[in-house]
Amino acid sequence: MPRSVRHRRPTRRKRSNRTAPEPIPPGPQADNRTSGCPAGGCLKQFCRSGGIGTLAGLLYLLHGLLFLRWFRVGLEPLTEPKFNCLLRRSAETLQLRRRLTLFCSPIVDSPITIGFRQPTIIIPAKLVNHLSDDEMQSILLHELAHVRQGDPLTGLLGRIIAAFCWWNPLLHRLLQVHSQSCEEVAASLFQ
Repeated sequence: MPRSVRHRRPTRRKRSNRTAPEPIPPGPQADNRTSGCPAGGCLKQFCRSGGIGTLAGLLYLLHGLLFLRWFRVGLEPLTEPKFNCLLRRSAETLQLRRRLTLFCSPIVDSPITIGFRQPTIIIPAKLVNHLSDDEMQSILLHELAHVRQGDPLTGLLGRIIAAFCWWNPLLHRLLQVHSQSCEEVAASLFQ
């Protein structure tokens, strides 16, 4: 074996007679969890607990509600007597006694219902003059079935819950399934 390579024996460390250092007593930072937060502490705790996602979800919900309010102002009411007669007849068929309004809009592509206190049915402007009375009544019955089931209110509540539980993919999937089932139930009422 060449002289340049030397094998060293592992050395053992000697045990010292020292004891473990004493733990540092909790200072003012440890009290942030139980007492009021000092300046900046609440924001840090808010960020750690997922508050930014919740805040973003609530802002998105508020944006949608403000958009609906703006959208509702620009709607054109359908005041022709035949539309009001069809709406009244459809509401009687489903035994609805709520105040309902019927509007048309060039912005929407398919009929929709918005509002839970005063439901508003919106028909696309391009469909209003091209539908027969039977087709219009079936559309109104479908949208009124959503009103009868309370779909606008459950949709709003679902979005509020989703704002607080934004991190849960199961909740988002549940909201999609609920929306699809609402459509299926409304469609099956008249078959």
